[in-house]
Amino acid sequence: FTDPTVGGELVFPMSRIKIPVTKGNVVFAEIKAQVGICPVYYGSQWYGSQTLYEKILPNQCPQKQRVPRFY
Repeated sequence: FTDPTVGGELVFPMSRIKIPVTKGNVVFAEIKAQVGICPVYYGSQWYGSQTLYEKILPNQCPQKQRVPRFY
């Protein structure tokens, strides 16, 4: 992987924070507002995100949801 040459910053618009992207770095954030990634104008960028929950919030998912069987 390579660093993007121009663009690709991680932005938090409500907080007015912009984090430059650097190969090998990681950002942990408690996000309760908008977050975005600026477009890469030159070069390439790979990223991933993972949502972590301390507890399952009630009424977020149906308790008795039918799951289709594909086997």
